Amino acid sequence: MSAIIFRLALRNIFRQKLRTAITLSAIMFGVTGLILSSGFIQDIFVQLGEAIIHSQTGHIQVFKQDFLEKGSRKPEQFVIDRAGARVAQLQSVDGIELVAARLDFAGLLNNGRRDLAVIGEGIEPDKEKRIGSYMMITEGRALADEDVFGILLGQGVAANLGLRPGDFVTILANTADGTLNSLELEVIGIFQSFSKDYDARAVRIPLTAAQELLATNGANLIVMTLTEEAEVKPGELGKLLAAAREHDLVVARRMPPDGRAPGKQRKFELATSLLFGGRFHDLRSGVRVMRRAVGEEITLYGHQHHFLPLIAETHGFTVSEVEVDADRSARRPPAGPNLALVLDLLTAFFLIRFIRKPFRFFGGFGFAVLAI
Repeated sequence: MSAIIFRLALRNIFRQKLRTAITLSAIMFGVTGLILSSGFIQDIFVQLGEAIIHSQTGHIQVFKQDFLEKGSRKPEQFVIDRAGARVAQLQSVDGIELVAARLDFAGLLNNGRRDLAVIGEGIEPDKEKRIGSYMMITEGRALADEDVFGILLGQGVAANLGLRPGDFVTILANTADGTLNSLELEVIGIFQSFSKDYDARAVRIPLTAAQELLATNGANLIVMTLTEEAEVKPGELGKLLAAAREHDLVVARRMPPDGRAPGKQRKFELATSLLFGGRFHDLRSGVRVMRRAVGEEITLYGHQHHFLPLIAETHGFTVSEVEVDADRSARRPPAGPNLALVLDLLTAFFLIRFIRKPFRFFGGFGFAVLAI
């Protein structure tokens, strides 16, 4: 009985060709829409995660037990003693790029006319410039190590108190033993992070100033960032500059000592070679030399920077790939599959193959439906 029903269903599919074609097209476009929307949503979370990592948290944090639950109210009770020695110890661990200490505090910020309750962080300025790449300075400049008594204000704090770079403020806070202490600080700059609520209450001062304010030599948090994917040895850059005299864009092809690229890089190279041919072998390389005209003419989104050499060729620029020795002393831990990168791979395929002759792409679907 089931075999008869199956044969009838199969016969009905081929008999009603137009209805079958419409149904298959609806399924195809529905699935495509779901995949694209899923990739878009996932990319939002990926970008949010990167923004949090590179504006506040870093990749790894070290702190005392219960600090996250209770430290916001009384951070002075969760101080890691001799933070400098611990930072130096962690900095020697392989795979860690940067280690920075932070000291949290809560207090009152006064502009000479009124007070505002704020949450503050004592930071190591030069290190935080490398961690906080998603934190934008909207006025003034970022803190530097020589700004011993400088302060950065969140946008909301500055607007609430009517402060600008160059103004002086006084901050009042409790020390670890419960006494009150104050410091006079100069506003160096105003910052904007990924969170408007955070900017409405946050201030940042140098770690040394925060330790003086709280009468301690410790820190609440030790923040670490992990090393990036292996790039090239500095001595190899001369090869790229020499090739740039004859080409508009030069890409470094990283050659590891054993001659074998990491697994993730090999999979990416295989996918790109199937879609675009074997013209380039290391599109994930971030080391490139280009003329200004390339950057001014080409606009990229998402992960499309990986495909810049391919896109540049479609714009008429000359592109070359140069073999260089890879620096494998620092590598990022293996990451899972990136759906956003896959979707950008398909987007680049469309831009490169069909952007000037889109009828070849859409016409193919039309002829397929008509043939059915």
